[in-house]
Amino acid sequence: MIERAMEAERRKCLAENDGELWLRAIDCHGVMVGRKYKRDNEAEAREMAKNYWTKPTFIYVEVFGVFEEGKLCVIYHGFRSGGR
Repeated sequence: MIERAMEAERRKCLAENDGELWLRAIDCHGVMVGRKYKRDNEAEAREMAKNYWTKPTFIYVEVFGVFEEGKLCVIYHGFRSGGR
């Protein structure tokens, strides 16, 4: 279920192809939070992803965006097994 939710977000990112980085985090209750960052703020996006990841209630965290040739690239990924 969680992977399907994240996959849906990746598809939205590909469809929008807005040049921004997408941060998505899912907690142990299945609640997704998200932010967008300008491409220039990749370090800030990674830092916020790490911040979510250090909280044990978050079980899935990713930062991704559309890069060269229209391909989606995941630049930060964290997944804790045992989630819902």
